[in-house]
Amino acid sequence: MDPRLYETYGILRYVKLPVPSALNFDPDANPITYLYPDATNMTFTLAQIDNFRRDQVFTDSIFSAQIGAAVVVLAVMLCITHVDKRKTAVFIFNVFNLLFVIIRGVLFVNYFMGPLAKTYTTFTWDTSDIPASAIIASSVSSVMSLLLMITTQISLLLQIRICYALNPRSKTRILGTCGSISAVATVAYVALGIYIIQLGDKPPDPRITKWANPTVNALVAFSIVVYSGTFCWRMFQSVKNRRGMGFTGLGSLESLLISGSQCLVFPALFCIAENFIKFGGSASLAQASIALLLPISHMWASSVQTHSKITMARVEKLQRRKPFKKRLADTCKARLKDLSNILKLIGLIIQEYILLCIICLQGTCLPSGDVTPDIEAQQQGDPDTSNRAPVQSAPAAGNPSAHSSKHSKGASGRGSDPAANNQGPAG
Repeated sequence: MDPRLYETYGILRYVKLPVPSALNFDPDANPITYLYPDATNMTFTLAQIDNFRRDQVFTDSIFSAQIGAAVVVLAVMLCITHVDKRKTAVFIFNVFNLLFVIIRGVLFVNYFMGPLAKTYTTFTWDTSDIPASAIIASSVSSVMSLLLMITTQISLLLQIRICYALNPRSKTRILGTCGSISAVATVAYVALGIYIIQLGDKPPDPRITKWANPTVNALVAFSIVVYSGTFCWRMFQSVKNRRGMGFTGLGSLESLLISGSQCLVFPALFCIAENFIKFGGSASLAQASIALLLPISHMWASSVQTHSKITMARVEKLQRRKPFKKRLADTCKARLKDLSNILKLIGLIIQEYILLCIICLQGTCLPSGDVTPDIEAQQQGDPDTSNRAPVQSAPAAGNPSAHSSKHSKGASGRGSDPAANNQGPAG
């Protein structure tokens, strides 16, 4: 190439340098240096930047899904809920939960798409050129998270209060226990939020956030699990009593039990995913799942078309049912009687088997052609032995002499007294 082209068109000269061997070369470990305004620098790697961008995409997807689901549930709830039920505290707090989910999701998506999520700002914590509106929006998103947690805890508390309305003693004790656990989780969440907000544009201490974030997430999930577990246990008892009364099919209690089980499982799974799998933004799903499932369970329970019918046969059976202790005693007696009958049957079988063995052994002691002298004399027509009683011998299996002796006895009896055969009944 003509050297004048480099000067005319500004083409730079590239020098071919020898590339070292690729052994033990990691491209993700390439260092990148960031300069502060005061000319100080900070070094990061490409792998750290890639991980941050990946978490950013995951978190945006999670909050976008929360926004869409909350909008749909809120629209459906407002359309199908009766006017009288819209004045209840449960409905009001459910609406607030969904609104907080929507607002929080919008603010977090704006945060990860705004100036605070720039690569330079994220890794250097230099917010000198960030507008104040972005910082205020970030603080408001944290406040929305706190309000969402408080409203979800209140909604769960109202559910427990309704379940135990007919049992004042248990209601007071259970509400006190659940409220104490909820208060501890809320205080821990507020303390962590205040600590992060007070930092402003400074990075948090890794020694604090390393154990503070998992602890707070675990406390929040545990409080939700306690509420949901208590609610599910109460619904399970109600469903069991309902089945005992003869009702079958899917009703409102069954739907509430299913929804309560979902509220029990999902927050625990999301907390595990946040603390162990390190899936970005999954901790926010614990509260969002409660905000979405509570109104869905109420709509399902109020609009379910139950086919549960009680039959008179079932009612009569329940009326004839004896007390539990009496039924248990009768069952034990019946089982003992069955066992006694089985043992008697086994004893009879063993006894018959032993007798059969003895008979077989006695039959093998006599020869097959052995016949008593009396029977032989009767067969020969001896007059001296015809009127004498024959000597009985034990029958042997397969020995026809016993049958022949009986036959000869009958024949000799008929031949000795012919008049006896023609004698009629007396007088």
